[in-house]
Amino acid sequence: MEENLLAALKSNLVVQVDPWCQDSSCPVTTLVDVEHALSPGDRGSFNLGGMAWCHDSLFIVFGGKSASSGVLRCANCSIGLDCTAGCSLVDGGAGPGKGLRQLSGFAAGIACAGDHVLITDNNNFRVQMIPAGCAGAPLMSGFSRLG
Repeated sequence: MEENLLAALKSNLVVQVDPWCQDSSCPVTTLVDVEHALSPGDRGSFNLGGMAWCHDSLFIVFGGKSASSGVLRCANCSIGLDCTAGCSLVDGGAGPGKGLRQLSGFAAGIACAGDHVLITDNNNFRVQMIPAGCAGAPLMSGFSRLG
């Protein structure tokens, strides 16, 4: 059985790696080039956060202190294939903030929960929820505050 691990690189690539490969020639397959998926426009310096598979899509959180923050949905993704062309912004996209469709600069956690995706907006002390089938921003279905 082939196992795969997703990893976010400093170069803003989401890659697939074999966690059991033990030599320097191990294959690394790019699944999403986040910088390219967010083009056009200068997004500034940002980091990749959490990732979650939800139905047939890969959701990726990104954020920076003075750069764009948001969530990408990469539709029709599958292991071994570059799905950058199928990515669209489904939450955030502007500078970090506390308003609707904004995330803090450190929105790291994401999880699939049935037909919704939950995004942990750490510095804003809240969880945002979007429909898993959301094709583009702004389709927020609600907010929840953390304890």
